[in-house]
This record gives sequence, C-alpha cells and structure tokens, in this order.
Amino acid sequence: MILITGAAGVCGEILQEEFPRARYTDASDFILLSSSSEKYVGDLSCKKFRKLVLGGVKILIHLAGASKTNSSWEDVYKNNIEVCSGLFLDAVSEGVEKIIFASSNHVVGQFELKNSPDIYFEDVGVSLKGLEQPCPDSYYGVSKSFGESLLSYLSFEFGIQSIGLRIGAVLPKSEDRDTAYAERYTKDTECPSSNRIRELEKRLSCLRVSNDRWRAGIRSLIESEWKGYVTKNWVGDGYSWMENEVNA
Repeated sequence: MILITGAAGVCGEILQEEFPRARYTDASDFILLSSSSEKYVGDLSCKKFRKLVLGGVKILIHLAGASKTNSSWEDVYKNNIEVCSGLFLDAVSEGVEKIIFASSNHVVGQFELKNSPDIYFEDVGVSLKGLEQPCPDSYYGVSKSFGESLLSYLSFEFGIQSIGLRIGAVLPKSEDRDTAYAERYTKDTECPSSNRIRELEKRLSCLRVSNDRWRAGIRSLIESEWKGYVTKNWVGDGYSWMENEVNA
C-alpha cells in the first residue's frame, strides 16, 4: 500500500491520476478521484490518526505540511518538524520500507538570492551542485533541511530506503507552463517591466517540474531501488542552476 499525504494540495491532486489505488490523507477535505482509492481526513499531529493511516503501508510519499516560503516559525515548527518527525518515526515502527519526502529548493535558497537574477541565464555560468551544504533562505527552508537530516539518520539506523527531493516548482494544471509567474506578475502590476517579465519566465523555466514529469518521476522512484538515504534535485528539464537529478 502507498500512502500519500497532502492529498488536497497541488502535488497530491496530480498524483491521484497516476495512483488510483493508493491511500490519500489530508487535514482538509478533498475530492477522491477514484473509487479504488482510500480517503482519510484527519490531523497528522495526532499519533492515533498517524497509526491508522500507516497501517499496512510499505511506501510513504510525504507531501503535507506548511508550504509557503514566508511561513512563520510557529507554523513550520508544528507542521514540518513536529508532525514530520512523528510521521517518519511512526512509519519506521509500522514497517514502512520506503519514504519519499517532498523537500524544496529553498534548502539551498540563499544561493539563488545571492546570485539572482544572473543565475537564471545559462551564459552566466553560475551553478549549484546537488551535494552543496544546506543554506536555507527561510524558516520553511530550515524545516525542509530538518526533514532531510532526520530521514538520513533513520535510513542509517533502521535500513529503510528514503529520498529527499529538492523540488523546484510544481504548478496546478491550469498554470503548468514556464510563463505562469510572469503572467501573475503582469496581472497584478499596473506597469510591468519587460526585464522583470523575462527574469520570471527564465526563473520558472529553471525550476518547473511539469505535471507529466511529476507523475512519471514519482512512479519511477516507487519502482526504483537504492541503498539508504539520498538527496536529489528535481527542477526544470532544461538549463537550471541546480542540476536536475530525477529522470522522468
């Protein structure tokens, strides 16, 4: 059995189309797309609920938690540290064999902030290799770095397979294109700058994981085998300052 948390979010909703027989959970109500899927609505901060949804699960795909880069420390501490650690520890005790964790490019976000906007353009030659030390740009990035570290330890101590995916951006189906950020900016700005539009288009091109690549990549990871814990960047399939390491 596959358990996917964060079912009401963009990434979880997309995966429903790919895995119609999985178990889905979220704190908010959501529409289940397949009658063959299992639906659980509840609070993952509750140990009893965690034990319920983890029963019989062999693969955990953890997408839930505070997802905004400007989230407060209180928000990320509760949802991305306390809940995440409780879920991972219970997953190990319940016999889960593989954990796929939605981490973020914001774990190394300082690198982008220090080098933008030049970093968005290939001819500048500024790049970040996947094994760079964490340099988070926000409390959100800090909390995702914590999740990676905890999984690394759990894999070492208990022998589970796990992966931290430093994801760039996955957008709703209606915005699944490289121009989406620029379109938002143009809509919300009275006198948009052509230079800013170009920067936003290039940035999203560097980061965007299309809906099709998201579905195919997660399936590939479910079907793949590796030893212990790994961290992989998952960003645009063209040029990016972060080397794309998930093939889909």
